[in-house]
Amino acid sequence: MGWGQSYKYLFCCLLVLLISLIPDKNRDTIDTICFFLIIILGIPHGAVDHKVFLTFRNKKRISHRSFHFIYGSLILLYTGLWFVSPEISIMIFLLLSIYHFGQDFLEENKINNAKSHEIILWGAQILLFPILLNLHQIAPLLTENNIAFNLTLENWIPYIIVAGCIMHLAWLYAENKISLHKTIEIGLFIAMLIFLYSQINFIAAFTIYFLVFHSENSFRLQYKWLKKNKKKYNYGLYIRDLAIFSIPIFILMLVAWMFVLPNDWISIISALLIFISILTLPHTIHYSIFFSLSKQSN
Repeated sequence: MGWGQSYKYLFCCLLVLLISLIPDKNRDTIDTICFFLIIILGIPHGAVDHKVFLTFRNKKRISHRSFHFIYGSLILLYTGLWFVSPEISIMIFLLLSIYHFGQDFLEENKINNAKSHEIILWGAQILLFPILLNLHQIAPLLTENNIAFNLTLENWIPYIIVAGCIMHLAWLYAENKISLHKTIEIGLFIAMLIFLYSQINFIAAFTIYFLVFHSENSFRLQYKWLKKNKKKYNYGLYIRDLAIFSIPIFILMLVAWMFVLPNDWISIISALLIFISILTLPHTIHYSIFFSLSKQSN
């Protein structure tokens, strides 16, 4: 990552400065735009999952049709669960997202053979820490979806996660698992997350992380893998593959939006949160399997 990572940190700081200058009366509009940005880049995250799967077909005894059946069934079952138990649904979404972000972060930083507790720790730093830090902003979204919520925390409690990550980072360096340069780089990442979530609201801060770090890494990883395993693969074909599945979903969302038409900001964000979670479930499972199989292929 090197200098490219430093530019990302600088870019994030500039975005925070720009957002902090926006008047409070426009914050709801900014938050809605942020959620739509997450969806616009989040939906294509899983748009080539089937293409990635095809590169492993010789290793896994599962057909292309079976893959789509399982993928679609997970979406339908999880959608049904949202109607039956929103509390369980949001917990599943939170736990899978924590694992997903933690795994992506450690893989990107070449911290190999990470244990599950290490993945969860860094995923908690990326997602659970800011949630706990901004519970007063998250609570209205939960109650809107009929999720019982009654939790108050001391301000210092979220920083237990930060302390855990710093201790783990020191251990990785002491055990010669990462270089001094990488240690400093990850330390700056922790500092940047704290800066993001302490200076602007949760949704805007998470959008910056999601766009600048997670999405960029995910798209780059997918493209590199497909290019390595498919003949004459290029950016044009990659964009085509992303569009084939993404555009129909965007159209479906637009149609649903025209019929539902939420009339307040909380309802809009809550509906988008559910939609994101439904698409996230099968993708996070596929992503974890991808990392495991890709290591076996190397």
